[in-house]
Amino acid sequence: MTIPKVTRPGTDIDICITIWKKGSGNVNIATALRNNNGQTISGISKTYAGTSGKLHMLKLKVPSDIPSGYNYHLDTICTGWIVFSKTIGNIQVDSKNASMFIQTDRPIYKPGDLVQFRAFGMKPSLDVIKAPIDVIIFDPLKNRVKQYLKLQEDHGVVSGFLHLSPETHHGRWTIEMKQLIHGKVDIKIPMWFLYPSFGTSYSLFVKVNETVTGKEANDTTIFQLYTSKTKVVFSQSMPSTFKPGLKYTIMIRIEKSDGSSIELPLGTAKIIITYKYSVKVKESITTKTKLFFTKAVAVDKSGVVIQQVSFPKHAESGTVYIFSKGTIVQQGIFAMKRLSRKQTIRVTHKMTPSFRILVYYVRRYGEIVADAVTMEFDKKIVEPGQAVNLKVKADPGSLVNILAVDKSVLLLGNANDITANNVLTKLQGFTSTPVPLFREWDSIGSVADSGVDSKTVFTNSGVFIATDCLLIGHKEFEQSVQYYVSPMVPPAAFGPGSGNGDGNGGPSDGTQAVLAQKDVSKSLASPSRKRVRFLETWLWLNTTTNRNGVASLKSLVPDTITQWIATSFVVNPQSGLGVAAESAKIITYQRFFMRFELPYSAIRGETLILQITVFNYRNEDLKVHVNLNKNVNLTFVDVKGNIVVPKATAWTKILFVPKDTVKSVYFPIIPTKIGSTLLDASVRSTAAADAVQRPLLVKPEGIRENYNIPVVIDLRRKRKFSAKVRITFPDFVIPDSQFIKISVIGDLIGTTLAGVEDLLRMSYGCGEQNLVRFVPNVFISVYLKSTNRLTNDIKDKVDRYLSAGYQRQLSYAHVDGSFSAFGKSDRYGSTWLTAFVVKSFAQAALLTYIDPNVMRKAVRFLINNQIKETGEYKEKGVVYQKSMQGGSASSAASLTSYVVIALHEALTRKQIPDDAIKTTQESIKDAVSFIIRILENRTLIAKNNQFELVFATYALTLVDARISRTLLRQIERYSSRKDGTKFWKLTDDAANMIQPYVRWTPPKTKVRALDIEMTSYVLLIYNIRKDITNGVQVVKWLNKQKNPFGGFISTQDTVIAIQAITGFAEKTFVEQLNAVLTVKGDSWTGHTFTVDNTNSLVLHSVDAPRSIQQISIDCAGSGFLMSEVAVFFNVPEELRKPAFDLNTTVLNDSVLGFRLKLCFSWLRGGNSTMGYMEIALPTGMEADMESMNTTRTYGLYKKREASSDHLNLYFDWITTKEMCVEINIDRVNLVAKQKPVPARLSEYYEQSNEVIRMYESNVLSQASAEDVCGLDRCQ
Repeated sequence: MTIPKVTRPGTDIDICITIWKKGSGNVNIATALRNNNGQTISGISKTYAGTSGKLHMLKLKVPSDIPSGYNYHLDTICTGWIVFSKTIGNIQVDSKNASMFIQTDRPIYKPGDLVQFRAFGMKPSLDVIKAPIDVIIFDPLKNRVKQYLKLQEDHGVVSGFLHLSPETHHGRWTIEMKQLIHGKVDIKIPMWFLYPSFGTSYSLFVKVNETVTGKEANDTTIFQLYTSKTKVVFSQSMPSTFKPGLKYTIMIRIEKSDGSSIELPLGTAKIIITYKYSVKVKESITTKTKLFFTKAVAVDKSGVVIQQVSFPKHAESGTVYIFSKGTIVQQGIFAMKRLSRKQTIRVTHKMTPSFRILVYYVRRYGEIVADAVTMEFDKKIVEPGQAVNLKVKADPGSLVNILAVDKSVLLLGNANDITANNVLTKLQGFTSTPVPLFREWDSIGSVADSGVDSKTVFTNSGVFIATDCLLIGHKEFEQSVQYYVSPMVPPAAFGPGSGNGDGNGGPSDGTQAVLAQKDVSKSLASPSRKRVRFLETWLWLNTTTNRNGVASLKSLVPDTITQWIATSFVVNPQSGLGVAAESAKIITYQRFFMRFELPYSAIRGETLILQITVFNYRNEDLKVHVNLNKNVNLTFVDVKGNIVVPKATAWTKILFVPKDTVKSVYFPIIPTKIGSTLLDASVRSTAAADAVQRPLLVKPEGIRENYNIPVVIDLRRKRKFSAKVRITFPDFVIPDSQFIKISVIGDLIGTTLAGVEDLLRMSYGCGEQNLVRFVPNVFISVYLKSTNRLTNDIKDKVDRYLSAGYQRQLSYAHVDGSFSAFGKSDRYGSTWLTAFVVKSFAQAALLTYIDPNVMRKAVRFLINNQIKETGEYKEKGVVYQKSMQGGSASSAASLTSYVVIALHEALTRKQIPDDAIKTTQESIKDAVSFIIRILENRTLIAKNNQFELVFATYALTLVDARISRTLLRQIERYSSRKDGTKFWKLTDDAANMIQPYVRWTPPKTKVRALDIEMTSYVLLIYNIRKDITNGVQVVKWLNKQKNPFGGFISTQDTVIAIQAITGFAEKTFVEQLNAVLTVKGDSWTGHTFTVDNTNSLVLHSVDAPRSIQQISIDCAGSGFLMSEVAVFFNVPEELRKPAFDLNTTVLNDSVLGFRLKLCFSWLRGGNSTMGYMEIALPTGMEADMESMNTTRTYGLYKKREASSDHLNLYFDWITTKEMCVEINIDRVNLVAKQKPVPARLSEYYEQSNEVIRMYESNVLSQASAEDVCGLDRCQ
C-alpha cells in the first residue's frame, strides 16, 4: 500500500493497494485519517474482490478546513481473504493550493517613471483563478502608496499602473496581490547587483580623462582570469548509484571557463570509466583500480556529450506509478516477457512542473525491486524603424500578454516577468520531492533516481509504503559519491582541433581624423530613413489568438541601437496558463550609425559647438561625409567666428573612421531663432549611411517675465459681452522674446483645469508645496463629477497626480506621524503642516488610496499637541506660512482654527479611524471653546486682525457655532469693492508690502498671496451659507488674480482659492452653454472660438502677433466663460525693487568651468519667510553637487533640487546677516560666446519679494570656438 507523503485541504488522498498473495478472494478494507489526538478527520471503507497482482485505488476525502501540519497518520485494516494492519505516520497537510504571479514592465525604475503591472493567480492544474484580486503597492518604508481592490477580468489577468513621483523614496518597493493567498514581487528604484563568477579574481584600476570637461575619474573593478579556456561540467541528472539491469546515462558539457559555449573549431572528448575494488591478501586489504569503459566521442557546438552504460539483469513483471505534486496521476501493471520492453505513458498538464515514474516488481521470494508551448519574430536582426511581425502560438481563444523591453534595461536587475522557469519554480512548491534546478543544457531528459535500495526509491518518490513483503532499506554510506572536475582541463584531453582560436590582430586605433587617401569616386550610400524614436519599453499589450491558435502582431521597431527581449504568457479558459518557453529576441542594429551630443537647451546668439559621433563597426575603414543640413534658424561659423555658407544643402565635413572605432566631428553653430529647432544630420560613406533628427530648444537671453489679464464673461443674464485688453511691453524688452496667447474655456474654473499639473510653474521641493499639485485635483474632480462631466481621460489624469503627490508627501513624514517642510531633516514635525496634510488626505480619500495608519498617526500627533487646559493647539516646528506665524495678538487663534478645519474635514469625510473618533470630537470641542473665548475677549477686532477673524469664522461656520453669523457681519465691514467685484486686503502693517516696480509697470499688477487666501476663505463661508449674490462678486475678483498657468501666487492661496471657486461653481453650474467669442486687434484679423457643452472643458487658445497693442474680445450666447490674455517676454534686468541683496562672484574661471559664489541677505527688518533660490545654469554646464559649500548659511540651508538647466536651493529663512553658498559649475558640452543667466532669490510664499542678478563666465563669454574646442578638433 502506498500513499503520498503530502496532501492538501479539499483534495483526495490516493491510496494504492496491490495484493501479491497467490489466488483471489473478498477483501474488506477500512482506512482513517487521524490527528495526533486520535481524532478521526476522514475515513472510508470498501469491500472488493481481490486478485493477486491487481491494483485497487481508494480515494480518501481531505476536509477543506483541515489545519496544516505534520501531525497526521493513516490507520488501515484489511480483513477477509487477506489480513493486513498498518499505521503510516507523519503525513503532512499543506494548505498551499495556488500560486500568485506579478509581472512588471521593467525591473528597475527611476523617480517619475510609469510602473505597469499584470497579476493573476494559478492553481496547480495551470488553471488561472478568476476570483477578484486586490493589488497593494508599498514604498520602501512600508507605506501603502496605492491599492486596486477587487480587480477582475474575464481571463483572470488584471493590470494596472503607478506613476512614480519625481520626488519619491529610493529603494525596494513591493507590489502585493491578494486572491486566495498572498503573493509578492519587488520593484527596485534603483538598485545594482553584483553577480559572483568562477576563476581567479584580479583587480583592475582604470583612470579616465574626459576631454570635453577636462575632468579625471577613476574606478576599480574585479574580474576573473582562467588558467584554461575550457572546463567539464557533469549533469545534475546523473544518479549517484548504478542499478543492475538498468542503463546508466553519463551526461557532461564542455564549455568555456566562464560558462559560455565553446567556439569553433570543435574537437573530441574521451570518456574513461574506472572502478575501485578491494583485494584481501592474508591479513592485508589492497584497493585496486580497474578500467571499465573508454570511448572517444565527437563534440558538437552545444558541447554536450551523452553516453550510456548498461548492466543487464532479468525482471519478470512490474507495477508503474506516476506521481506529480504528491498525487498519483496514472498507475498500472505491465507484463515482462523479455529482457526489456517499451511502455507508453500519456503526459498531461496534471504532471506539471515535473512527474516521477516509480516502477517496482516483486521477486519470487517476496522482495520488492523499484526505480524511479512558442513565440518568435519573423526576423532576428533588423535596422531601426523597420516593420517586424511577432507571432505567438497557443490554444485558440487565448489571451496573449506581450512585453518587449530594451535589453540594456534588464542589465540593471532581474526582471519581474512571467517566465517558464518561475512558473515551474512556483509549481515545484506543490511537490514534496526535490527536483534540481537545471541549467538549460541540463534539462533535456529525465533524471534517474539515486536511491541505493527499494525503500529509498519509494521515499525519494514522495510516498509512504506499508507492506508485509520484504522491503530492504540500506544504511547510508559514510562517504558520499562525488564528481570532481579540475578547474584546469588541458586542451589535449579533448583531442586535436581544440586550440585557443585566436583571431586576427585588433583594429587600428584610428586616432587621426584625416581625409582617406583612397579613391572616392564611388557614389555615397544614402540613408534609408531618419531615426527619431528612442524608447525603453517597446511593447506592453494584449491580444487574442485566432481559431488556429495564432496571434500576429506587426510593429515598427524603435530607433534605439540595442537588442529587444520579448516575452509572453497566455491564458485560456480551458487549458489554463501557458508561458513561452523562451523569449523572442530581435536586434536593432546598424554596423554604421551616428549620434548627436546635445545640451538640454541653448540661448540665442551663443556659439554651440555641435558634436556628432560616428560609430563604425564594419570590417573596413571608411571615409565618412558628415552632413549637417542647412537650417534657417541656425548660422554656421568657423572656429574664428566667421560665417560659413555651404554651397550645397548641408555643411559637410569629411572624417576618416577606421573599422571598429568611434570618431567625433564638430560643427560650430549659432542658434538665431527662439523655440524648438530640429537638427538634421547624416553620415554617409560608400558602404553605409545613417541619419538622425533631434530637437534643440533655443531660449531667449535675459530674464523671463509674464503677466496675464483674465476676463470673466457672464452670459447668464445678458447675452452679449465686449471688452478691450491693452498689451504693453517695456522699452528695453529683449527683441523677439515677446509671446502673446489668448485662451477661453467654457467653465468658471477656467485655466486651472488645463494647467492642474503645474499651477505655479515653480519648484515643489517641500512638504507643503507638494500639496499644491495634490489637492486641486480633488476639488476639480468633485466639481466635474457633480456636473456630470468627469471623463475617463480626466479621471486617469487626476489619478496620476494624486498617486504621485501622495507618494511624495510620505517622504516628508516623521516617525511620530507628523509632517514638516523638509521631512526628517527638520528637528520637529509641524502642527500646522500636519493639519494641512490631514485635511488634504481626507479630501482625497474618495479618489485615491490613503493609508488609514498614516491618518491615525497624524491625528494622534495633532491631539497630543493640544493644551488640555485651554484647548489651544501649539506649534513645535518651524512655520513658514506668514499667516500662521506668531509674535502678534492677531495670530493667537489662527493655528487652532486651522487644526479644527482639518480635523472637521477628516471627521465629516469618515477618514478618522474608529478608535480615534471620540478623542477627535472632544479635541475639536475644546478647540472651538478656545477660539470663541479669544474672540469674545476683544471688544473690537481691528482691521489688522482680520486674517485671524476670517480664519476663525470659517472654522466656527463649519461646526455651526452660533457666533459665526455675528463674526461674518464684522468681516463684511472690511470688504473692498471694484468693478462689480468684492475682496479683502490686509494692511501693510499686517503683512509685508509687495516690492514695487521700478522701471516699468505691467497693465495688471499682482496682489498679495495673503489677500487671495483671505478672500478665498470668505468665499468658502459664502458657499456654506449658499450666498450666491456675494459669491459671484468674489469669484470674479479671484479669477482676475490667476497667473497664466491656472494657479495664483503661492501654495495656500492657490489651494484655498481653487477649493472655494470649485465649490461655488458646483452651485452655479449652467448646463446650457453655447457661445461664440471673437478676438482681434490692430491689423490682426483675429480668431473666432465656438464653445458649447461638447467642448466646455477644452482650453481653446490662439497665438496673437507679438506686435499687437490692443485686443478686443466680443462674445455672444449663453453660459459662463473664462477668457485670458497671457503675455510673456524677456528683459535684461529685474523690474522690481529688490527685497534682498544678492552678489554673484565667479572664481577659478576657465574654459572648463568655474566656481560660483553667491552671497545674499534680507533687506528688511527681522527675517524673511522661507527662502527660495533658482540658479539658472549656463548652456552646456552642470552643477557639481558634491562641491557645494553651505557652511555660511548658519544651518538655514535645507534642501537642493537639480534639473537639466536649473539648481534650486531652499532655506528656512534669509537673515539680514550675509549668507553665502559656493558650488562648482563644470562644462559638459562645448559652448563659446556664452550668454549670462539669472540667479533669483525670493520668498517662496510672496514671490514678488525677490532679487535677480545675472552672472556669467568672463572666459567663456568671450571665448571663440577655437578657444573652447581647439583648432585640431573643430577645424
